[in-house]
Parts: sequence; structure tokens; C-alpha cells
Amino acid sequence: MAGVFFPHYKDVAGDPGKNHTEELLMFHLLWTALIGLIVGAIAKLIMPGKEPGGIFITMLIGIAGAFLGTFLGRAIGHYQPDQSAGFLMSLVGALILLGIYHLIRRSTQSV
Repeated sequence: MAGVFFPHYKDVAGDPGKNHTEELLMFHLLWTALIGLIVGAIAKLIMPGKEPGGIFITMLIGIAGAFLGTFLGRAIGHYQPDQSAGFLMSLVGALILLGIYHLIRRSTQSV
């Protein structure tokens, strides 16, 4: 997970009392959850139809969309290996995931 969302940070030498890498990692985890919530909510507003779950599912859709956006962006050469998806690419990934959900749901309801 650290390779997808977080750049590789190096500890600051000379400060043995604090581990800055752990602090930055925790900050990035919180930031990723917040951005995931926002991206998931916007994706749910854009995509028509009934979507699953509450706030936690919305956050997971946004975070998974960021993973998918990062993967797709790297596959087409838009992002370098140490870069993660931006807001718009995360939104595209979340919309793709919601579209897949709707296709699966539609096919299971018709059976």
C-alpha cells in the first residue's frame, strides 16, 4: 500500500526521539480516507441509480477508485512509479467501480 499512495520518505537524521516516517504515514492514511470519502460521495452523486452502503462504503469506493485510478494512470504513462492518482483520476476510478457494480447488480436481478 505504501508504494501506491505514499512517496518513499526518509527519516530525518539526528532526531532519534521521533520517527517522522510513521507520522507522515499516519497523516497520509487520514488524508487518503478523507479524499476517499469526498471522491466516493461525488461519484455516487454523478452515477445514477441506487448505490450500496453508507459512509464507510462510500469511503471504500473512493479509496478503491484512487487505487484503480493510480493503476490506470501508470498503465497509460500518466503517472510515474512513485506518484499516485490525483483527484480527477480517483473520481474516474470510483465511477468505473460503480459502473461495474451496476452491471453486476443488473445481471443478477434479471436472473
